[in-house]
Amino acid sequence: MFKFALLLSACTFWLMSPASGADTDSEKGGVVWGVWSDPDQTNVYAFLKNNDFKFRHRGQGKPSALEGAWKTALGACWSDKNREQTGNVLIYVNTVQCCMTAEFLGSNLVLTYVWDRPAGAANNADPDRFCQNRVLRKLQAMPSN
Repeated sequence: MFKFALLLSACTFWLMSPASGADTDSEKGGVVWGVWSDPDQTNVYAFLKNNDFKFRHRGQGKPSALEGAWKTALGACWSDKNREQTGNVLIYVNTVQCCMTAEFLGSNLVLTYVWDRPAGAANNADPDRFCQNRVLRKLQAMPSN
């Protein structure tokens, strides 16, 4: 029974972990990290090699861009002391930390907001709102504009 529980835990970890942050080109579960955007490419997220992160927002004004770092792991961050609500992606940009849950559903990357620190900092820097719920599609490369 213990061996079955251990095997089940290992399988669950493999299925729920989207990819290893250390090697973003490696495939885990048939999905590759890389560049993702919403359908109109207003918000572009780039999860790059060596844990580099880029975010680009294109609004009515000129595009704004942020750079930082990212890591992924099962339980990379959590929202309460009991660790009941966990995120598997932690993004660092300047002084902001953003905890998200990332799921690969079909051909989409779904990012779900868990928290950001300092609280609200990622959403106050309009239009650089990288800590928000998103449904993203894979791009071949970061758009030039």
